[in-house]
Amino acid sequence: MQGYGLDTVDRAKQLVQSGELAKARSLVRRTLAADPAFASALTLAGQIAIRESSVDDALRHFGRAARVDDHPDPRALMNLARAEAMAGHGAAAIATARSAAVRFPDDPRPRGLLAVLLLDASRVEEAVAALKPGDTERLDPDSAYRIAKSLATADHHKRLADRLLARAASQPGRFRLAAHRDLALAATPEGDGKEAYEALQRYLVQVPDAVDGMRALERFFKARNYPVKEAAWAWQAYCARPGDPAQLARAAELAYAVKWPAHGIAANRLMLEARPNDLDLITRICELFDRYRQLDEDKDGIQARALAWARSILDTNPRHPGIWNMIAGMYKAVEAFEQVSEMWPGIIARFPGYRVLHYNYGLFLDEQQRTDEAIKALRRALVLAPGYAIASNLLSMGVVRGEDLKGALRYVRWAVVSSPRKATCWTNYGSHLRAVGEYTKAIEAFGNAERFATDDPEQAAAGRYNRGMTYISIGELEEGFKLIEARWQTHAFPSPKRKFRQRIWEGPQKHPNSHLLVYMEQGLGDEVMMSWYLPMLRRDTRRLLVDCDERLIPLFERTYEGIEFVPRSREGHDKTRDRDLQYKIPIVHVPQHYVPELKFLIRGNWDWAERRGTRFPARLTLEPERLARWDRWLEERYPGRPRLGLSWRSRIRNRQRDRQYLTIEELAAALPEGAVGVNLQYSWTEEEAEQLTELGRKRGFDFVTPEGVDLTDDLEDILALLQVCDAAVSPMISLAWMAGAVGCPGFIFRTARERAIWQQFGSAFVPWAPSMRLFFRDPSEPWDPTIDDLNAHLTRFLASDTGRRG
Repeated sequence: MQGYGLDTVDRAKQLVQSGELAKARSLVRRTLAADPAFASALTLAGQIAIRESSVDDALRHFGRAARVDDHPDPRALMNLARAEAMAGHGAAAIATARSAAVRFPDDPRPRGLLAVLLLDASRVEEAVAALKPGDTERLDPDSAYRIAKSLATADHHKRLADRLLARAASQPGRFRLAAHRDLALAATPEGDGKEAYEALQRYLVQVPDAVDGMRALERFFKARNYPVKEAAWAWQAYCARPGDPAQLARAAELAYAVKWPAHGIAANRLMLEARPNDLDLITRICELFDRYRQLDEDKDGIQARALAWARSILDTNPRHPGIWNMIAGMYKAVEAFEQVSEMWPGIIARFPGYRVLHYNYGLFLDEQQRTDEAIKALRRALVLAPGYAIASNLLSMGVVRGEDLKGALRYVRWAVVSSPRKATCWTNYGSHLRAVGEYTKAIEAFGNAERFATDDPEQAAAGRYNRGMTYISIGELEEGFKLIEARWQTHAFPSPKRKFRQRIWEGPQKHPNSHLLVYMEQGLGDEVMMSWYLPMLRRDTRRLLVDCDERLIPLFERTYEGIEFVPRSREGHDKTRDRDLQYKIPIVHVPQHYVPELKFLIRGNWDWAERRGTRFPARLTLEPERLARWDRWLEERYPGRPRLGLSWRSRIRNRQRDRQYLTIEELAAALPEGAVGVNLQYSWTEEEAEQLTELGRKRGFDFVTPEGVDLTDDLEDILALLQVCDAAVSPMISLAWMAGAVGCPGFIFRTARERAIWQQFGSAFVPWAPSMRLFFRDPSEPWDPTIDDLNAHLTRFLASDTGRRG
């Protein structure tokens, strides 16, 4: 063997790796000539034969190597088995691999080869049985992958196949990337979410543009009902490989469905290139531009993009009126109001016979407070289609704003007759009936609104809520307050529903001596108003925790002993999660449980109707030092002068609310000569203050703003100023309820045909704030008569014995 040992075999291996097979074969032959049983040389000779496609030679060499007795491992037998399989001797190959597995039971490799060979022979169950527990973590990655691929179609062995794929994917090998791909794509969307997601992530990390992986993620998120992520991966898959119309259609539809603006607009515009002037696609894009502008800070930029796209569509002069209608609607949605106003007459001239266009033009004009023009447009819609219920319904609302209630009732009845099952028509009918005092018919109409809103939960809730408010207005309190529990299901209710864990408290009879969480709702004035119930709740509970506006806590703590108060926050204060709190209740659910107390109060105090607008005892406890300081501050500046706390509007301005407010000039006309107007208007402006000061000089009153007071947040100072004023003059906003809570005479102006507010509960006064006197203006009238009446009452009140504080 001198000169022909392991060194020679190693040189031959190097020649094989460099592709010099002839030289390698020559060295191996010389080695075998010197030692015919040299196993390493025989093995290498077999490998060279395989590379040269000489299967018979490979069988001969591997067979001789396998017969050598001193093998430390199963490789020789495994080589022979592979050669036998290549030669088409499947049974012999399986027998050889099985022999290797028996001789080397601690080595998983021959079992892996045996399983592969058995699977090639379609002997699936034998292949699975050949593997031992733990082999899935020990097999070489190539065998693991080949077994897994063969088992992929056998559903009952899927878990084994997945484990083998995971093995192949976790180790270096020629099938590693393929294993990642197969593992990712084999993960069923309904299966183990974490494993499937991680497999897909690993695959896409290695192949970032793998469309099949992206589509698999799309399916994964669809199965788990994550539509936004489903849409994102659908769009990503299209972007990775543009040109697939089916994928683009899916991405466009999904992005629109989740209102994902930028990508949805891009996808649907690409589709529009293939389907010009397609109304459905244009509708999608219009709605997405609206959503885009809502979400993006660059409102002007989004508007400019929307208008540029719309012009590109209109420049093609589309023939379908629906396209013009949708684009006009989008102009309105992105607040391009001037362009809409210019556009609509041209649309109507182009398509004069389409009722929908006349209706939408009327709707736009109504929203722009161009009531007379809106009424004309809606009447034209009804000429084209007399049974057009939504047009007659909206027309009734426009006519009401034009102060023609009889006309409004006529049009809304028309709508009801035309569409007797349309809930919105019944809702408006009920509102108009309530305005004229037809409460029984209004209750019936709201009931019909609820009954017919079978597919519209918001409308059904609106029917219940409005019916409940009507019941409350006529003193049917228990049923009314029970019905208005529906308030959170109505559209755009101002208070978010809180997600506290406790069950709803059902009153002191059903749940006596409870540990109760009460949470306030709506605005500051509502919290002050509803605090009227806190003493009763404290009486009937063992522990009472109140979640409220942080600004009110010091005042409430001073007033209501034995009650805990915590500041309201989105997540809820830590105390609201105390384990001993058994029940929860929103504050406006509370009155239904204390109807007898309220009715006894009303019945026993009918004389309060005569005392409206006079001073009553305060039910909130203020700091004596603060009262004295503000009394002194005003007396030093305006000695002996009557004082009026003033507010004239809310911060929130819109068409409905603005009808409730006085202008500065109108407020000035209501103030008696010689009075001092104390500014208690939150969100006031310097211009308003200067205007009141100037008008005061002309009319003989003074106007002053308290120094160092934040008229939004310094509530204790505002309440103290109210209590040291002779009266308050205000619309029905939070200041009116604060005045009532400290017993300050409130001269409150309001627009309403009913000449009553629901908080009167059908009585002649406001039980929660008996010092309040209401001055109503009919919507069909100017403010002048109400202002004169208000001025006359204030003058008499301030001149009377009971009129001044004291």
